[in-house]
Amino acid sequence: MGGTRLAVPPSSRYERAVGGSGPVGGDGPAGGGEAGGLATSQRPEPRGAIVRAGAAGALGALALTGLVVIFAATTGTILVSGLTGAAMGLLIATAAVPSHSGGAAALERDEAVRLAVGMAVGAVIVAAGLIWIAGRLEGGVMDPVTYLWTTFGLGFPALAAVAALAAAWGASNGPVRG
Repeated sequence: MGGTRLAVPPSSRYERAVGGSGPVGGDGPAGGGEAGGLATSQRPEPRGAIVRAGAAGALGALALTGLVVIFAATTGTILVSGLTGAAMGLLIATAAVPSHSGGAAALERDEAVRLAVGMAVGAVIVAAGLIWIAGRLEGGVMDPVTYLWTTFGLGFPALAAVAALAAAWGASNGPVRG
C-alpha cells in the first residue's frame, strides 16, 4: 500500500489500437477505423509470412504425395501433416507479433490462426489432388472423391484435422524466436 504506481497499466499491452478503441473499422470512438483506431494502411503487409508458410505447405504436400505415391505407404502421413501444419502456423505467427521497433502487427492473432488453419487444410487437399492425379496416370478411372474414399477412407479427413490442429497450435503459440 502506498508504493509507487506504474505509469502505464500492464493490461495496456492488450489494447488493439491507440487509445483502446475496438477493432479496425469497429466500435472505436469515431465508429470508423481511421479516427480512433489503427488505420488499415498503417498495418504492415503479412506477405512474407504468408509466402514462407505457403512454401512450407507446398513442401508438406509434396512429402505427403511422395509417401503415398512413391513409397506406397501411409505410415508417417499423420506425422508429416502435423509437422506441416505446425510449421505453417509458426510461420504465419510471425505476422501476428509487433515488430521489434514497436510497429503494429500485420495480423491479429485470431486472423493468423484462421489463415494458418485454412492454408494447412489446403496443403492436405493439394496432396490429395496430386495423389489422385498420380492414380489417374496409372490408369485409374474414378473421380477424386470416390478414389480417395475407396483407397484411404477417413485417412485424408484425419490428415486435414491433424494439420488444422497443429496449425492452430503454431499460430496461437508462435513464433519461436531466439
